[in-house]
Amino acid sequence: MQYFLRVGPFRYALDLTVRCAAESIERLYTDYPRHSADDWSDFHVRLHPDGLFSSNATLYLDHTNPFGSFPKDQAGAMLEWGMNWCVWLNLSHWLIFHAAMLERNGGGLILAADSGVGKSTLAAGLAFSGWRLLSDELTLIDPDDRIELGVEGAGKQNAGALEAGTLGGSNRNVETSETGALEVSNRSAGTLEAGQGSTGTPEAGTSETGKQNVGSKSVARMVPIPRPICLKNASIEVLKRFAPQAEWGAVYPETGRKGTVSHIKPLKDAVQRMDERVCPRWIVFPRYVPGKKATWSRWLKAETVIQLGKNSVDYSTLGPKGFETMCRLVDHCECLRFEYSDLHEAAEQFARLAEGDVFPAE
Repeated sequence: MQYFLRVGPFRYALDLTVRCAAESIERLYTDYPRHSADDWSDFHVRLHPDGLFSSNATLYLDHTNPFGSFPKDQAGAMLEWGMNWCVWLNLSHWLIFHAAMLERNGGGLILAADSGVGKSTLAAGLAFSGWRLLSDELTLIDPDDRIELGVEGAGKQNAGALEAGTLGGSNRNVETSETGALEVSNRSAGTLEAGQGSTGTPEAGTSETGKQNVGSKSVARMVPIPRPICLKNASIEVLKRFAPQAEWGAVYPETGRKGTVSHIKPLKDAVQRMDERVCPRWIVFPRYVPGKKATWSRWLKAETVIQLGKNSVDYSTLGPKGFETMCRLVDHCECLRFEYSDLHEAAEQFARLAEGDVFPAE
């Protein structure tokens, strides 16, 4: 079966001859816009059995084979990971982080964390608690799509997001860790306040109207790519209890180091609004801690730059442009740590965050 569908700004051409992979597309991608074989596709994905009687299959991204041979009954899960790899491997002109992203009240939330600490579980819970899913796995920042902070008219469209510039201001001065690490944030903060690039010359920001505002303060926007949310092991049952209305794909047991996985279909609103880019407002590093009461704490902006750099695949490739985009992003956002054990309590805390009611202790 062949499928031609669009996710955010990307068009996929899928050629699938393994039944469970085709069934996954039929079940989880019904709300996505389609195009024809004659139209341009950004990514070409093929998933075929290794032989007529083989129990294994192979996935190809154009002519590359990133995963080797795998059991056919895991083809649906491998297809989702392959579609992620298409973005990871080909977008060297954007900042890409291993992080979930959501939106509420016009403000963008980045959930940045390593695998296995509860990031996707929290993202799924928030997606069914009034937040719009932008992505559960990859955060995309377009350095060339910036919104001017304080531009008349922009605040009406991103009112909540623009206020974050004020919230971040209280944490914008001297920040060092206990080891004295990182004058990066101090250096970048001074640069950004002056509206200057790394060369020391004023940078021209680009507003939504396309006008250049020399020396103005701007931040790059988040690019939504909402796709099915991948959940693993115990998180599957947690979400089935938390959001019984959610639609699920197949369950894939014993997928290697990830264990048992399944996918939640994004809400239709998230797909219909996937062309609406978002101004970032919060960067949160979540962690699931059994028995832990929901707790907020601040994360230094300098340390946030370091951690996001570790979670990025192409940060160094972009050079000074990537560094400046990262610093502007971090400088603009509230940077927080969040520990939790109960998903209902976590959802309540993030609802308060969106309304401006959460003020972590200094």
